[in-house]
Amino acid sequence: MKKMFAYILLRRIFCLDEDIVLNIVPSSNKKILDLGCGYGYISYLLAKKFPSSQVVGIDINSSKIYQARKNFRLKNLRFFVSNASKINIKKKFDVIIAIDLFHHIPLKIHEQVLSEVGKHLVKNGIFILRDINKSSSFKIFSTLHDVIINRYHPNYNFFSEWKKLLHKFNLEIDKIFYLPKLVYPYLYIVSSKKMKLNKR
Repeated sequence: MKKMFAYILLRRIFCLDEDIVLNIVPSSNKKILDLGCGYGYISYLLAKKFPSSQVVGIDINSSKIYQARKNFRLKNLRFFVSNASKINIKKKFDVIIAIDLFHHIPLKIHEQVLSEVGKHLVKNGIFILRDINKSSSFKIFSTLHDVIINRYHPNYNFFSEWKKLLHKFNLEIDKIFYLPKLVYPYLYIVSSKKMKLNKR
């Protein structure tokens, strides 16, 4: 539990942008899926702000899901162990978010995750992606953090690469913006499912 709260505290100190996520998400009667929710903090903030919405957080790490279930209890919030590249939930969602997920997984898996996003997002549903901006020279700090602390090399994409990937799965980009911060230089991409998925 101490590890979880230390992690959340450090994220709040260095990220300081949870409100951006909360303000992008539509506010009424939505089914929201948080991919790679970790300890469930952002899922909790969404469920607390939007009590008429149903929020589901999934993560492949069972110990993090255990902590999330234990510490964040709201009637409209549920957590499940699941792989983002093969989501074991049958329902569809109005909003899917992926906050700091993709750089934790191999580049070859990115397409599988986006395919799952397409399958589980309703027509005109919103997909919110936040990840490190590969174009930023500041990314060296987040890279060193992951290499030294988390002991893996993160996998970033340029915006042009994200654009191609999202288009492949019929996710049209509605908005992009950058946070040119020293420690976590984020790229936000908000897209929506406008068409039926292509047969592959």
